[in-house]
Amino acid sequence: MKVCLISDFARTGGAAIAADRIARALHQVGCNIHRISSNAPASSIFQEYSLQESRKLQLLMTLTRGKFLRFNIRKRRRHDLLRQLRKTLAAIKPDFISLHNIHGADWPMELAAVALDQCPTSWTLHDCSTFLGSYYPNYCTQVTKDSLVKLENFWRGISSHQSNPRFSSIAPSKWMKSLARESYWSNYKSCHIPYPIFDEYNSKSEPEACKKALGLDPRKITVLIVAGNLNEERKGGPILKEMLTDKRHARLQFLLIGEFYSEINIPLNVKSMGFVEDDELKRIAYTCADITLHPAPIDNLPNTVIESLACGTPVIAFSTGGLKEMVTHQKTGWLVQEKDASSLGDALQRITAERSFESIKGMLLDERKGLFSPVQVAENYIEHFNSFVQTT
Repeated sequence: MKVCLISDFARTGGAAIAADRIARALHQVGCNIHRISSNAPASSIFQEYSLQESRKLQLLMTLTRGKFLRFNIRKRRRHDLLRQLRKTLAAIKPDFISLHNIHGADWPMELAAVALDQCPTSWTLHDCSTFLGSYYPNYCTQVTKDSLVKLENFWRGISSHQSNPRFSSIAPSKWMKSLARESYWSNYKSCHIPYPIFDEYNSKSEPEACKKALGLDPRKITVLIVAGNLNEERKGGPILKEMLTDKRHARLQFLLIGEFYSEINIPLNVKSMGFVEDDELKRIAYTCADITLHPAPIDNLPNTVIESLACGTPVIAFSTGGLKEMVTHQKTGWLVQEKDASSLGDALQRITAERSFESIKGMLLDERKGLFSPVQVAENYIEHFNSFVQTT
């Protein structure tokens, strides 16, 4: 089967990383993968294509200040991107299109209609942007009246599209699927398929050696916190800053991965590695950690939790969103009911004082091979694809 994957970025950001792993899983079971992104990598196991506005339009957008002129340039950009996609898809001739996040590159949602013109198309819902215009409920800072009008117009166009029976969604979590069912997606087929994880996160290294390699004290309990941007509210930024200054945690050492800047004085027991792309370095970080702390007040199916569990490291998270499906309380980690720094801090104090993470870590190391299997994920995607391909 020839599958074309469309994603705003090839490997940058959580949604793009998840999409890349889905593509790898499909490639592993024999699918012919073609990927369209805004930053196609020079080296890849897939056929790569770039979708970008011309340099002339980029320059005009930078130099133009008038609202009317900028509107016309954005209109030209939209038409240019849609034209490029039509041309690229006509050359690829895919059997199925797997659509992923496009808002990161500010691509128009009408790309989905262009995809539908070509063949059956399924949109993997990494967040709620396709039906709420924002990442998650209650985190709608980027939503404007204009953006909601565009969203409504897009879905009105899809509903009248002659090929709309070939349109569907794939939700990484059951929680996301339930939200989509109550939205514009209610009239379209949907299924639940989680993200895959690969063997590079099945660590065989010793935690103490990994702590030393990262310059950490091997005698201290290590708490890992990972996010692309640790300052964002939806990533738990305010909660994290409050926790790091809580003197109760002075006996612990914290390891941060992700962009982090703060007006607070960072305590001496906190080490920040900044943004890390290298999978091997992240694997070492997960392996050295005794616990991974996920402070996001709401989330879908975060890669960081999957990666941690695959490395055999238990997770403390809030009992919300798709996190409730990933973390089994007191078996693969701990779920905290109240979404605030104090409750999360109380849980961390109790767990580290009792050292209950040690027994859970041992169980995870034995059970992790069955978690988020790439082959199973790929087979589920293909089954979903075939349900459309065989009827067209």
